[in-house]
Amino acid sequence: MLKLRLKTILITGGSGFLGSYLVKKFLDYGFVVVVITRQKLKTKRLNDMKNSRLHIIDFDSLKNLFQDIKIIDVVLHTATNYGSQNEKTSDIVEANLTFPLKVMEVAINYGTETFINTDTILSPKFNRYALSKYQFKQWGKELYKDNKIKFIKCKLQNIYGEGNNITNFTSYIVNYCIHNKPEIRLTKGDQKRDFIYIDDVVDAYFVIVNSIDSINYGFSEFDIGSGCAVTIREFVETVKEITKSNVKLKFGALPLRRGELMFSEANTDHIKSFGWSQCYSLRDGIIRTVGRS
Repeated sequence: MLKLRLKTILITGGSGFLGSYLVKKFLDYGFVVVVITRQKLKTKRLNDMKNSRLHIIDFDSLKNLFQDIKIIDVVLHTATNYGSQNEKTSDIVEANLTFPLKVMEVAINYGTETFINTDTILSPKFNRYALSKYQFKQWGKELYKDNKIKFIKCKLQNIYGEGNNITNFTSYIVNYCIHNKPEIRLTKGDQKRDFIYIDDVVDAYFVIVNSIDSINYGFSEFDIGSGCAVTIREFVETVKEITKSNVKLKFGALPLRRGELMFSEANTDHIKSFGWSQCYSLRDGIIRTVGRS
């Protein structure tokens, strides 16, 4: 049985898909949760979480927050800019490198014990987003070398679930199938991905946070996924079957992206050694996603 040591946790990107699920989870278990945002208008996912232990602050108030609360035990960094909307390179670098470095520096100055970074499975050569995430990891390592802090990398596989952005591939497929769109143009679908349902991802982060006392200072890494890769074709066909959709799947209509990742699968041995286990199979997760979409 996991023994909880209640903490104060700061979540960047707390109004996003993953972040909002994490906010709810930690509030439900009695944590004080601080959400840092630069766009307060985009916090609709948090509107139903009225709670005296939830604080939504602007980035410019960060230092004052640390001074007032005295100690924030954990920073959980989920905020990101994927660069999928033709954002400027400088905006991607600001969101994925400069911003988290500033948060980490303030956290270190005020004695925060742990910084958990949500990282990507993509090679830094793939695109600007992946490169900026890789660069933050490298700079984060430089910071922890000279300071007493636990810097934890969570390499997240393909997360899916209800409430994800419609531009996300899995949400796009579910939406098109539910609404019986005429067709979906796809690659051949031979790429293998490790799909993991949102509730299992949140549980993994929760286990890590509540195992902080047994994690050494310095750098640690966790793979978060199901540990079982399936083809994109299998994922799409499973969604179509579950939704009983008439949509036509046009596999092979699109070319592979340049530098396409053809295989990715989590090694879950480390996270399982802390007591985490997957609760939802791919089919179960899709059924829940479809039923709540």
